[in-house]
Amino acid sequence: MSLNVPLYYQKENWWCGPASVEMVLQYIQGWSYS
Repeated sequence: MSLNVPLYYQKENWWCGPASVEMVLQYIQGWSYS
């Protein structure tokens, strides 16, 4: 996640940022293959 974005903003909008999307996709892939 971008460090220049306030933590509360990241927490409230964790589903908006491209970096967060990648994290979610990786989590889904890891869960699917587990």
